[in-house]
Amino acid sequence: MLEKTDRMVHLSEDLKVLTAERDRLLSEAAENSSAVQLQQQDLISSLTREKNELQAALENISSERDSLKADMLEKTDKMLHLSEDLKVLTAERDRLVRSSRKQ
Repeated sequence: MLEKTDRMVHLSEDLKVLTAERDRLLSEAAENSSAVQLQQQDLISSLTREKNELQAALENISSERDSLKADMLEKTDKMLHLSEDLKVLTAERDRLVRSSRKQ
């Protein structure tokens, strides 16, 4: 789960870098000739697609993290119930052992 969180942080940082690069390119595109603008538009489109892919990956990781967290909580709850059941069964066994010794 920590690996997923690290990956999510890394993807978030990548997203910020790509967004800043896109914004910088948009600013430069306004100052350049139309041929350069077309090249930059292609790059911007490519960066935007990559940003969207990273955003989707980030959302998937977040969803998977939430699912893993829910699964972990469910298993923890089961472990607590099993621990309680074990205590009850151990007490019952001890009671039966004491009872059989008295007879």
